[in-house]
Amino acid sequence: MYIKPISMNIDASTIRVEIPLIPNASPLYAKIASMQIGEVLDVEKWELPKSYYSPKKITAYISKRYNMLFYVNRLTAPYGWRIYCVTNVAEQKQLNPLKQKKKAMENNVPLRNHNLTDAELSQLVDEKILFARADLPQVAPRGVTAARLDALQVANDAFKLLPSDAFAESRVGIKIEERNAAQDLLQNKIGNLRTMVQNVFGDKSASYRGYKFEGMVSLNAKDLVALAGSMPELIALDQAALTTEGCDAAFVASFTAAVTDLDQKRDQVAVAERNRYKATETRNLTSNSVYTELDKICNTCKDVYRETDPVKYNSYLIYPSSGGGTPATTIVNFTIPMGGYTVLLNQPYNGDLQFEVKNNSSASCKLFLSVDGLTPFGITIPVPPNSTVTKKYTDLSASGSYLILANENMMQPVSGVFTYPV
Repeated sequence: MYIKPISMNIDASTIRVEIPLIPNASPLYAKIASMQIGEVLDVEKWELPKSYYSPKKITAYISKRYNMLFYVNRLTAPYGWRIYCVTNVAEQKQLNPLKQKKKAMENNVPLRNHNLTDAELSQLVDEKILFARADLPQVAPRGVTAARLDALQVANDAFKLLPSDAFAESRVGIKIEERNAAQDLLQNKIGNLRTMVQNVFGDKSASYRGYKFEGMVSLNAKDLVALAGSMPELIALDQAALTTEGCDAAFVASFTAAVTDLDQKRDQVAVAERNRYKATETRNLTSNSVYTELDKICNTCKDVYRETDPVKYNSYLIYPSSGGGTPATTIVNFTIPMGGYTVLLNQPYNGDLQFEVKNNSSASCKLFLSVDGLTPFGITIPVPPNSTVTKKYTDLSASGSYLILANENMMQPVSGVFTYPV
């Protein structure tokens, strides 16, 4: 038996995932395979199946065969894993660059709760505030007041003034260039000293080996400072013999200064990186706050015009997926194998969410909600052959985040179209 969870992307194209139905692993497969772009999933330790079905292996399986990308991070108690569903390789730098995200998490920088750039977010806020001010007579009774819009405008204006990451990154780049120049200078000084010691004692002598010149060229700044920092003591012991090669007090002073300079430049890089993380934290927290308020206001305004004015409804969409004069919808094609099932949707329970299931096959199937992504919960509604069923979550049950369509026919698959509003 196979399960085929469907994951919908922004373009409403279909991604089908065929995975063997493994005991105790299927709900986790269904959860991961039905994730939408930008979604984050925390997996508790007790949810993990056998070790060889870990979240990393499950996401690797899905990523390899179907165009979905995930980032899996190991967490401490109470969760075992955190899974991020990202878009594609081309958009990772703009949306969720994995290396930068990993560094951000290592430095406890909060992640964004949206997929917008700074410019996109600030422009959207200005636009939606303009729309809401024009619609105040209709939306103010629902809590979208002029004072609330003024507060969002103030927060957005403050967000615009925050330095961009490009600025902070350039500061880090400058310090890295200075550190590299100091490292090159110290390497040159070590090269000069190596020639002096080799000419006086020979490269087979114990004195030469004591400096540990071999492999020093490949050392990073931290290790180079640690090793070169002990050399002035050796130079003091051998200086009388090395004087003929030019190892005088001026050379020793310049060598010591080069070590100190590299050490300071290395620290300056660390400070610049810390300042960048701090700026990112401030910017992400501010953008999250602005976006959260924008999302609440837009949701309220959409609800006001949901049944009365499709054009105004669409004007409050943050992530519009289609144009036209009706509220935006997502359309997904599905195919369910014999005796299998499909996770049509996985999102927080919304009793008013209305959806449509069109069965294009000669076999019947059934709809139900589930709490765990596998077990039916509440009422089961049949979808007859070659028919369309329109329902709300409340028609099925009062709980459950997984909307599932099952094919009990063991002779033929079932295919059709699933439609729901954004």
